[in-house]
Amino acid sequence: MEVANPKKHKRDSSIALVGDNDLSLFEAIKKSQSTIDVLDICTLKKLVFSFKRRFRKNIKACVKYQNQLEHFANSEVDLHDNLRKLKILTKALELYPDLVNLNTIPSIVNLLLPGFTMNPMLGIATNPVNLGTWVRLSKSNFHKAKPNYQLMDLSLLFPSQYSMFAILFFPVLLFSLLWISNYLFKNKKREVPQAGGAWPLIGHLHLLRGSQPLHITLGNMVDKYGPIFTIKLGSRKVLVVNNSEIAKECLITNDKAFASRPKFVCTELLGYDNSMMGFAPYGPYWRQVRKIATLELLSNYRLEMLRHARESTIYASLQELYGLWKKQRDSSDKALADMEKWFANVSRNVMAKIIVGKQPNSSDAESERWIRLLKEFTELSGRFVLGDALPFLRWLDIGGDEKTMKKTAAELDQLAEEWLQEHKHRKISDETKSDEDFMDAMLSIIGVDNEQLDDITIKATCLALAIAGIDTSSITLIWALSLLLNNRYALKKLQHEINTIVGEERKVNESDLKNLNYLQAIIKETMRLYPAAPLLLPHQSTEDCTVSGFHVPAGIGMFINLPKIQRDSSMWMNPDEFQPERFLLSNKEVDVRGKNFELIPFGSGRRICPGINLALQVTQLTLANLVHGFEISTLLDQPVDMQEGVGLTNLKVAPLEVLIIPRLPAACYEVN
Repeated sequence: MEVANPKKHKRDSSIALVGDNDLSLFEAIKKSQSTIDVLDICTLKKLVFSFKRRFRKNIKACVKYQNQLEHFANSEVDLHDNLRKLKILTKALELYPDLVNLNTIPSIVNLLLPGFTMNPMLGIATNPVNLGTWVRLSKSNFHKAKPNYQLMDLSLLFPSQYSMFAILFFPVLLFSLLWISNYLFKNKKREVPQAGGAWPLIGHLHLLRGSQPLHITLGNMVDKYGPIFTIKLGSRKVLVVNNSEIAKECLITNDKAFASRPKFVCTELLGYDNSMMGFAPYGPYWRQVRKIATLELLSNYRLEMLRHARESTIYASLQELYGLWKKQRDSSDKALADMEKWFANVSRNVMAKIIVGKQPNSSDAESERWIRLLKEFTELSGRFVLGDALPFLRWLDIGGDEKTMKKTAAELDQLAEEWLQEHKHRKISDETKSDEDFMDAMLSIIGVDNEQLDDITIKATCLALAIAGIDTSSITLIWALSLLLNNRYALKKLQHEINTIVGEERKVNESDLKNLNYLQAIIKETMRLYPAAPLLLPHQSTEDCTVSGFHVPAGIGMFINLPKIQRDSSMWMNPDEFQPERFLLSNKEVDVRGKNFELIPFGSGRRICPGINLALQVTQLTLANLVHGFEISTLLDQPVDMQEGVGLTNLKVAPLEVLIIPRLPAACYEVN
């Protein structure tokens, strides 16, 4: 047998074989009579490159070839199978070009062409980089044979450290490194700094029991922890925002993420299991109720329809104050009046009139019941009980708060149910009223014969609007009058503006409000300095988001610290001083409707208060008629104590008692 030297092979596109008169490999194999003893790896490599050019297909075909390999492992081979497998080898080398080297070709040929037994030539195998390395091709099982994988000792051909084990281990190592890098990256996300001073188990819950208002305590932490930080209220984590830009990022950029409300014991027991619009979590139910309130109950059209109801109720309260003066005036013609009580009565009467159509003081027993329940609701709804911080201790009901909440909720629901049945009966009987109130409107939308769930929706929505309107209006009015009494120049300036626009022969009506610019500025400045809800209603995130470069996880609560934002020295000149004129000059365009984040007493974004227009109309009309109708002063001309109370609503600690004297003719206090 002639032994060929690979150096004699031609370097062209044809594939030469020793002893076959330069016939191609395929023709030699087809004849199968030729003697094929030796094939060098250089020739095999040339064969592979030749077939690479001829069998270029989509890489997706790799799956098909992989399936074929499994089939070949359990089948007998013949000449044509070997040809087909050689094509598969070529395709595999095309898809995985890293296999085209001396370290892998022999094992692949052994795997695909079991009829060939490949062994390195003695004395040459120690030099695996030699392209002229010879391999012996045995014909013993060439035509038909059960697959016989006689893989060579790879260590003979691969003496280097890059063994097959290293090749297989590399992807595993790479995947592990990528997974570890990704895991470490996630854990390196910047977390919002947590304020110090947390106690074991209860966290910062002790801050709620302090003598200082919570918004002031949180505002004092800014210098140490920055404009955004977190506190722990038991098991709850709460984000505290003290900056207008960050507040905008939360309520506008991440509006949807922070559109929900946390669930508390009070919202569950007092709010019909979080069915009240202000307490409801973000979702289909809240969107439906919000749509009804915005488009039907609090629309400009509906408010205009109820304009007479608001004006007549405020005028009636003004008449009561005039009657009080007549009864209690002293020798100096002055009478002492509790303005906190009067403002609360005005707000309650207005909301009762426009929501359920009740005439103020139409029933003494019912009126007293309504006032008592509203006071209890307001007090209890701002109470953070132990079960909120540590849910596993809720069953203890330490302090009896849950028991009190259940009792108040049951009485309030009974009162609301009586009102609802009255409205249903009137609607069925086709009894007409001059003014259709909010409950009438909701019955028209939802229908009379619906299930109990709809009754709950009506009661929950009407009570939510009433309570929110009463609190916002009465608190704002108390602070506004207190500020005017401590800044008498502003009080005189407001009275002069009203005298000029309205005159001294009639009361102020709603059509006058658009012309009373200084009045509007006073209300804005009051809401800037003393917002009714200094931390707004708490928000809760429903998805992960990024705020000011920090990672904020889903499920975290959020407080917006309005006094800290609205008294920011970088946004306002002399931020702690009462200067209504700022809204007539440099800050003329700043409004309270959620667009200017240096002044957001009603919030912003999806959860902005839907009753802004109603609240502004009631507060402006009430304050205008009060200062227009009476000269007001403090006892002994002492300044008003401006200490803020503790709670989620910004109540004034000291009562506001003033001396009043009528300014207008007696006829102006009569109600037509």
